[in-house]
Amino acid sequence: MTTKQYLGQIERLDRMISNKTIEIQQVENQLYNIKSIMNDCKVQTSGSKDRLGDLQNELSNLIDSYVAKRQEIIKIIEKVRETNRYDLLFKKYVEQKSFEQIACEMNYSLVHIKRIHKLALDEVNCIIKR
Repeated sequence: MTTKQYLGQIERLDRMISNKTIEIQQVENQLYNIKSIMNDCKVQTSGSKDRLGDLQNELSNLIDSYVAKRQEIIKIIEKVRETNRYDLLFKKYVEQKSFEQIACEMNYSLVHIKRIHKLALDEVNCIIKR
């Protein structure tokens, strides 16, 4: 795993949580529609409820993983000594901002931000290897 991939785990977990939430909403909508259509019929829907419970457990596990990984990565980023590098890494990987947004906020050119990013990744790589 590269340093960028390591730091990017927060974003991936965040997206997985969003997708799982959408999946849960879709199942809930389907259950609601089935209940309203079959209001007078005796239909067993426990399989769908079990699936919903499974999805909610998966979401809970993803959230736990997200919180733990986020804390782990923030602790690594906090070990970066140079302030601009630290700021850039935090904005990029924790706040999930684009290089363009970061360049604007830090009043640097995009080229300079990418230069700082490379130096910051090299420093994080050294920190991880210790």
